[in-house]
Amino acid sequence: MGSQDRVSSGPGKSGHHLVREVRSWTVAHQVFVAGVILVVTAAGSAATSDLVFDRLGGFTLSAKVAGVLIIPVIGAMAIGAAWRHDAPISVPLHPRLFWWRIVWIAGWIALVAAASCTGQLFGSQVLTGAVVRNVLIFVLITGVCQLFGVPRIAWMVTFSYTMTLLFFGAIGDDGRALWWSAPIDSSVSSVQLAVFGALCAAVVVLVSVRRPRAR
Repeated sequence: MGSQDRVSSGPGKSGHHLVREVRSWTVAHQVFVAGVILVVTAAGSAATSDLVFDRLGGFTLSAKVAGVLIIPVIGAMAIGAAWRHDAPISVPLHPRLFWWRIVWIAGWIALVAAASCTGQLFGSQVLTGAVVRNVLIFVLITGVCQLFGVPRIAWMVTFSYTMTLLFFGAIGDDGRALWWSAPIDSSVSSVQLAVFGALCAAVVVLVSVRRPRAR
């Protein structure tokens, strides 16, 4: 019993074990779907680079909102797809796989941030920091849903929050954003980036230490 554990922990066995687990981790997540959503995010950011909306359908928004500020909602779905363990297999744990999980999701967050900022390459006047802040906020929502074991409703929570802030997130004639509706605010502060960045990092770590389970 003890000897079997010692053999399994040898250098060769350990390396092979890690490769197998990393491969399982990749297969178990919806990489293709996430990639498609990533492309849609980049295209949407480019298409809305100079657009500002004050109406949605026949309804007036609470404030004028730059299109590129809302695009990260789509990007967050890519994070959800890449993050969610949605395959009929169990991904085993390995001490180093914890770091692989962190690098995996951090990489996807970086890709989504880059895709969401494509509009800046097409002349968008919105601050890049404001777009990145929104990526962090929507990724945070997705991560919390993942943390509580309800990843399938992440898109619903994100969509509902977005609709709420679009129609009720600002007050006054100047359309001043309320404290909870930062995503529609075209201004950004270093404090916001630091706070949401730290919260995202904490959620990523917490989710990464959990063992993915099969359906």
